[in-house]
Amino acid sequence: EVLAHLTRVVEEQGDNQVVASILFLDDEGRLRNGASPSLPADYVVAIDGLKADPMIGTCSAAASTSRVVVTVDIEHDRAWSSLKQLPLTLGLRAAWSQPITARDGRVLGTFGTYFRTCREPSVAERQAVEILSRTAALAIERARDDQALRDGERRMREADRRKDEFLAALSHELRNPLAPLRTAVHLLRTDLSQESRGR
Repeated sequence: EVLAHLTRVVEEQGDNQVVASILFLDDEGRLRNGASPSLPADYVVAIDGLKADPMIGTCSAAASTSRVVVTVDIEHDRAWSSLKQLPLTLGLRAAWSQPITARDGRVLGTFGTYFRTCREPSVAERQAVEILSRTAALAIERARDDQALRDGERRMREADRRKDEFLAALSHELRNPLAPLRTAVHLLRTDLSQESRGR
């Protein structure tokens, strides 16, 4: 919700002549949709899972280089050769992308903006998205910290459950240390008894 709000702020400032999208960079170096409320679902599906690569698109290049990437003309940009029909079909002619970075400098994702005309972002647009990207970074890091905490708690609960099962089994064995021996003696006596009756 936070990321979707940030993208809408950019779109509103651009008088709805721009479309904004925030993508996550996963542990495998692939871009995943974070918030793209104004992009159609088929577009989001088509770009989901793209490998961060300096020679592919705008956001992919920004994620791989950790630098702002500007594409003034998508139709004639070689980095967009395999993907250009996606934005062009929607009337999106240019794009630029700001890396979203963590406190330690790691790239968490990208804040991408598409334009309906071939142009570069203005100074004001760059400054606004830079500020919003820092907010996005805080939201992403908080979400990941919360998820890591939940995962840690789940692992602890699982470890506690296994420990309890082990202790219960051990306690049973300690309370009945001769149980296996008694069972073996009982079976042996039964076999001997049956054998003697058989004679």
